[in-house]
Amino acid sequence: MTQLEIDRALDGLRILERRLAAVLAETGLNVSQFRLLQTCELPSTVSVLSRRRGISKASVTNLVKELEQVDVLRVRPNPGDRRSVLVELTATGRERLGIACQDVRALERSLTGKLPRTDVTALNRLVETLACGGKG
Repeated sequence: MTQLEIDRALDGLRILERRLAAVLAETGLNVSQFRLLQTCELPSTVSVLSRRRGISKASVTNLVKELEQVDVLRVRPNPGDRRSVLVELTATGRERLGIACQDVRALERSLTGKLPRTDVTALNRLVETLACGGKG
């Protein structure tokens, strides 16, 4: 039996994610933590972070707790809504995120540096289309 196309694509994505994880490990971040930090404006509430990342509030809360323990994030009362808190980067967090972004850009260059920009753009468009169920 031959391997399904989607299975082959997922295998490739898993390999890429492992390479990304190895690069991020050098800064003490995992992929989920990095994705939360680099895609969300801070300070922000857990609810906003949850919506922006498309993950549950519980998942965001767990990531925030992990990052708070290593002085990457700080949680403070939300002056606009005492039922919620604001999550913000610490100085250590800004530094680690900056280094992680540089390292990830270097990985991207090593992976795509020899490809024409049009191929990289087409690949990104294809992945987005597939992720949206072909409605891209």
